[in-house]
Amino acid sequence: NTCSSLQTIILSKNKIRSINENDFFYLRNTKLHKLHLDSSSISTIDQNAFISLAALQSLSLKNNQLKSCEFIKNIRSLSSIHFDGNQFTSLPQELSTPNNIKMYSFTNNFITVIDDSSPLNKWTKKNLTNVKINFSLGK
Repeated sequence: NTCSSLQTIILSKNKIRSINENDFFYLRNTKLHKLHLDSSSISTIDQNAFISLAALQSLSLKNNQLKSCEFIKNIRSLSSIHFDGNQFTSLPQELSTPNNIKMYSFTNNFITVIDDSSPLNKWTKKNLTNVKINFSLGK
């Protein structure tokens, strides 16, 4: 209750390996808008890990070990997410479903191919021109 006005948390450069379903439960009544978990060693995130953060708008997961992002579909208020410097080899299929996210960043991953099954191709067909994505092919 004493953290109800908390808006930003930076937990970067820690030795966090995974994020579990209830790790942020005690922040459920906060107005947390930004969460930075950069430069840790995160390789797994439970699909419900961020459900209790109802006001979360910006999530930064730069320089970790992520290869997937199933959790993204359960963050309703998110408008930007940073996956720079992770282990993605393609744009995740979870991005195919329209949501509130307007900015994705995937620079410095292992993305080498964007084909017909890519979310980027699906966005083009749906004319989702209000979405920005930053990425580079190959690390």
